[in-house]
Amino acid sequence: MVKIGTTQVQRKLFFNLNRERQKLIAQGFNPDAEMLSQHLGVSKNDILEMEQRLSASDVSLNVPVSDENDSASRMDFLPALDPGIEESIASEEISDMLHAKLKTLLPKLSEKELYILNNRLFTDSPETLREIGERYHITRERVRQLEIRLLEKIKKHLAGDIHDFSRSWIQS
Repeated sequence: MVKIGTTQVQRKLFFNLNRERQKLIAQGFNPDAEMLSQHLGVSKNDILEMEQRLSASDVSLNVPVSDENDSASRMDFLPALDPGIEESIASEEISDMLHAKLKTLLPKLSEKELYILNNRLFTDSPETLREIGERYHITRERVRQLEIRLLEKIKKHLAGDIHDFSRSWIQS
């Protein structure tokens, strides 16, 4: 999809240019860009630019670039939207390293911290602060404090074991 009229002047031209041209032709004139610009109250350059946009034809991205068999299409030259293979491998390695280092921390955590870690931080459908609070008969605020303290423990543990650890890897 291509936007033709992105400014107010362009939108005005888009809707009125052909109509004004047909009106002038009906009156016996042969309208050029200068005459159209005077009648529409826009610059001659705006008229020329819009005429160029409107006269351009659509081009498919699937059309082969050359006449050769098995020729590449324009689509083949567009950049990939997915991360590159290097970035994917690096992310996977970081994830594996973090999981291995976290396993060494687990024995040092309390029952509440383990529960928060597994049921709030490491799950796709985390429990609410209220649900955890009801389970342990503590307030939501206390659960929030425990969660913050747990995240700080994790950051401190990982920073000590991983040389180039970034605190941004774990969001509070």
